[in-house]
Amino acid sequence: MEKREKTLFITSFYGFLGRNILGSGLLEILLSNPNLRVVVFLPNKKTESYRKFFPHPQIIFEGIDHNRNPGKLEKRFSYLFGFLSDVYYWRMERASLWRRGFRWHAAIFWLVSKLGHLKIVRRLVRHLDYILMPKNYYRKYFEKYSPDLVFTTDIFRSQDIYLMREARFRKVPILGMIRSWDNVTGKGLNQIIPDEVVAHNPVIKEEAIKYDDMKSEHIHLIGVPHYDRYVTERRSSRAELFKKLNLDPNKKMVLISPPIWTYTHDPLAPFLVKALEPLDVQVVVRLHMMSKSNMADLRPIPNKLAINAPDQITDVVNADITTQDDFFADLLYHSDVVVSHASTLGIDAAVFDKPAIYIGFDVKPKPYYASLRWLHDTEFLKRLRQTGGIRLAENVDQFLEYVKKYLADPKLDREGRQNIVRDYCWKLDAQSSQRLADVILSMLNLSS
Repeated sequence: MEKREKTLFITSFYGFLGRNILGSGLLEILLSNPNLRVVVFLPNKKTESYRKFFPHPQIIFEGIDHNRNPGKLEKRFSYLFGFLSDVYYWRMERASLWRRGFRWHAAIFWLVSKLGHLKIVRRLVRHLDYILMPKNYYRKYFEKYSPDLVFTTDIFRSQDIYLMREARFRKVPILGMIRSWDNVTGKGLNQIIPDEVVAHNPVIKEEAIKYDDMKSEHIHLIGVPHYDRYVTERRSSRAELFKKLNLDPNKKMVLISPPIWTYTHDPLAPFLVKALEPLDVQVVVRLHMMSKSNMADLRPIPNKLAINAPDQITDVVNADITTQDDFFADLLYHSDVVVSHASTLGIDAAVFDKPAIYIGFDVKPKPYYASLRWLHDTEFLKRLRQTGGIRLAENVDQFLEYVKKYLADPKLDREGRQNIVRDYCWKLDAQSSQRLADVILSMLNLSS
């Protein structure tokens, strides 16, 4: 006889997933069903904090050693799946191998990328991956909990891939999520095709069909769960926010999110702040939660410059971002122009109908392959800009020109920002978490 209680496995290995998925309201919806038990897999170091943030008798947190060192064959397959994707990002990776003297490797991966256009090759490589790669990494958990469904929140991440392999071996249904709008054309070919997939928007769905061999009827559009609260929550008043920042609420504010060291060591934030000095604006520099930027000797100046620095965590996997970042939403809501580099901030800004600028130049001139510019030629960033909702500044004069235009006319490019919301958010109706829960409960044959 079928057991009454159902068990769901959920992964949470990427730092923002605690905020974006588990903290979006999804768990509350799922656990309103008394016949469901949820087992969350996450890095060991996060288990205690998660238990405090999500106390519920139906939730079990299992800490995993995510730093497992893959074997040589696993590493080679990982590279293979990356270079099978003949997109701009991986073409630049091949070019990097060539410049560093790995000419044979670059040539082989060029051939691999061309073979990757053939569906039969992609199918064969996925089959070999399933046969040759280990499928018992989560064995004790499958034997302990006997899951009815596995929900992997990042299908390109190694820990999620291990779990999917084992689920497939044990014939447990898999629901996979493409975590971010830039993953399909930035992470390489997916190693495993889940039984069902949830996608935030129609762009991801289209790319998953085109690049990752997924079928339209198995892809469920849900929207962006963590945007639900952007719609429902009350924002702080401008006076309240600017008082905290030691700024003047009557003056315009430019929000700058500088690139992290992964992209450049240039002191871009100080450079942009200085460039804005002739304008009658205040600046807020918002630092990244999980890495550092070169701030040089930049310091806050009352009524002119504020630096917002959340707790800095350098390890993305171990980041405990399980709280709602209301302050960041307030910053977006009250900004007059948003400036960033190749980040989701361009989409975040569109949610609040704020003009956005991407920076595509360096403080110190660099070759194209080492510059901030090349990333903007990737498919995911080019497509985002084609909406007309974000402008790319390729030099400081262009940057200042765009800032001046947006300050003079905040409605400029509004239609483009509406295109971004339509294409990348899909629906801003505060129901994305509910739609995700509906897909999960449907696969479990449970009612919401």
